[in-house]
Amino acid sequence: MVAHFFADRMSELSEIVEQVDDFMLSPAFGEVFGDPHDGDSADADGVVHTANRLMDYHDRLLRLSERCRGVTVPHSYGELQRDAGQLMVIPLEGYTTFIDDFIGRVTEMHDVARYAPGDVQLDPVMLSITDDDELISRVGRQISRVAREG
Repeated sequence: MVAHFFADRMSELSEIVEQVDDFMLSPAFGEVFGDPHDGDSADADGVVHTANRLMDYHDRLLRLSERCRGVTVPHSYGELQRDAGQLMVIPLEGYTTFIDDFIGRVTEMHDVARYAPGDVQLDPVMLSITDDDELISRVGRQISRVAREG
């Protein structure tokens, strides 16, 4: 039962991260922002929709993390729960960095608009979700061990 729960959560995490990647790499994602040299070409409604969709993924990741940390498991499975919980936080940390960078960029854009003449190219703000292969392997081994004991 415990192994099944955490295996399902790992699968769910992988699925959400893959969906975020697919969404951000899709042509439609970039198109809403328009031509970088023509601010009027952006699709304001599309940008809002894109932001809402990214936050929907964030909400799903939050709920997933909460489920892993909030589930009651026997004490002997505490290490698995801790490690799985740490794994679920990794994409949330990526979102936190993205949001902080985006807020910084908005501030930077204000200063650039005030002092820079003409068009200015700024590096894009990226949502980067890293992984921890060692942690993933450890959780996988723990799930396998618990399933065998099960």
